[in-house]
Amino acid sequence: KPYINTFKMKEHVGQFAFDNSDILLSFDFNVDPMTCTASQMQKGKVVIVEEYKRNNSWTEELCQYILPRLPRGNNIFITGDASGKNRQSNVRGGLNSYHTIQDVFKLSDYAFHLPKANNEVKGTRELVQKAFYRDLILINETCTNLINDLLYVEADMYGKMVKKTTGTGKELSHFMDNLGYSIANYWVKHLNL
Repeated sequence: KPYINTFKMKEHVGQFAFDNSDILLSFDFNVDPMTCTASQMQKGKVVIVEEYKRNNSWTEELCQYILPRLPRGNNIFITGDASGKNRQSNVRGGLNSYHTIQDVFKLSDYAFHLPKANNEVKGTRELVQKAFYRDLILINETCTNLINDLLYVEADMYGKMVKKTTGTGKELSHFMDNLGYSIANYWVKHLNL
């Protein structure tokens, strides 16, 4: 049973690039892999333009990897896993991941759209389902990890995400988490869901 059953490859995947509108970076702070997606509002739809992944990484390394891959001059906003607000041992100086992101990207506090705690998984799933059903999310065909998550992550009989692996033993769902954070924490107010 697909976790997101309203996603359709033919309708929601295509070729997309950054334009001059705001960029939202959505972070998930697993160490292996640490992930991020970059999305924009283009013509009334959320477009997932790029995805970033670093294995056995830490926040600063991922940010340094992303920075040269973004266009210059766009406003950048940040969202993601609420656990990134906690002090962490894998962040230099014992700060939290969002302080590191703020330092690397040279952002003001205004750029951060973080929940006090992660949204209820069921509610986030429903928002993402509804956005795909209404054709409000598009994904660049180069975002293969997110596409795999959308195709292969399953729900159990209670609608909860089943954390499973691919045939190579790699766990799915990291990029699904990024998508959920971006929709529930930021884009929901722009999509009228």
